[in-house]
This record gives sequence, structure tokens and C-alpha cells, in this order.
Amino acid sequence: MSEDEVLAWRLSTMRVPSRTATWARWARRRALGLGVALGALVTLTLLGLDIALRQSSLVWAIAGMWLLTVAGLVGLVVRACRRWEAAERAGRRTPWPMDSTQV
Repeated sequence: MSEDEVLAWRLSTMRVPSRTATWARWARRRALGLGVALGALVTLTLLGLDIALRQSSLVWAIAGMWLLTVAGLVGLVVRACRRWEAAERAGRRTPWPMDSTQV
């Protein structure tokens, strides 16, 4: 139970978190995912504009947004791998067992 920090905090303080704290925690957890989705949308929009307008500055804007989006995706994959490993160490069930010999 001590591995679940939120539960340990709630049980030790017996406080109910406020709505703003809950909303802030929700937004913080999903900010990177929302940023990646927004980056992909902006990249595709810039791609459409580049096809229509044929300006070299749009190519550079696409490249920059694409790099930011890929960096965000790498961050999401790293976060997911860390959560997966933590779940395996804690003995919790994962979608499929990961065997390092098969990778």
C-alpha cells in the first residue's frame, strides 16, 4: 500500500482533495499526450497549407513541429515503459508479460 502515494497520502491525512487540486493533477498527467495530439494536428494543418501555398517557410515550420511532436512521443513511450516496469516490479498485472530474452 505504501507504493500508492495518493492512497497513502489520503489515508495518512484523511483529507479529500479539492476539485482544483484534482483538476490540476489530471491536467499535469495528460499535458504531454495532449501536446503531442495538438502537435500532430498543427503539423498536418501546416502540411495542408504547404501543399496549397508552396512556401518554403512552411516546410521549415512543418519540420520544427514534427520534431517537437516526435520528441513528445518519445517522452510518452519512456513514461509508459517506466510505468510498465514499476507494475512488473510491484507484481501487478500488465497487458502481457515482458520477457527480456524475446526482445
